[in-house]
Amino acid sequence: LGKYLTEDFLNNVLEWTLYICTFVFLLPVNDTKSKSQIEAGAIAIFIAWINFIWFLRRLPKFGIYVILTQNVFFSLLKTLPVVVLFVVAFAMTFLLLRSKDYAFSTIPWSALTTLIMMGGEIDYRDVFLDNKSSVYIIQCVFLVLFFLVMSIVVMNVFVGLAVGDTGEMMNRIKAESRRSKIRLIANRKFKDIETIRVDK
Repeated sequence: LGKYLTEDFLNNVLEWTLYICTFVFLLPVNDTKSKSQIEAGAIAIFIAWINFIWFLRRLPKFGIYVILTQNVFFSLLKTLPVVVLFVVAFAMTFLLLRSKDYAFSTIPWSALTTLIMMGGEIDYRDVFLDNKSSVYIIQCVFLVLFFLVMSIVVMNVFVGLAVGDTGEMMNRIKAESRRSKIRLIANRKFKDIETIRVDK
């Protein structure tokens, strides 16, 4: 019950946000849009497509993969606090070591740059390989440490969670499909069909 209440609440929040952002973008009707209207329009477009994808869950074949994506996403959110701690640790370190670089000049920019670097966009030649820096060696040490921890360990944890959830969900879907077939065939012979165990 709690799961369905959460999904309904999330759907309502998305829909109301979509309506509000759409009205902000459309009204007043002008040839030129203000900054807030453009931002509201961007949010409205994104939420509209998310709602459309959410609606596709009802389709027999395509909906399975939408549900898989949803479950994997929520599983990754569970590990987010640990990832945030790692990002903050490296962001603060690079902020101190590369404070003259615009990408690491402030805490928000340093955190954003560190987060993007997790995906492989390190750009180490232009950013870290600065022989003129007095902290050149320690920069290289933390760069290698970042690569090992964030780009290899953490990203592989994400992949492992995604693969594990996908396999588990597919097994549940297949098992439910088998149960449905058994109920359809043996509905009149077995009154308590829920007790039948379906081999995986």
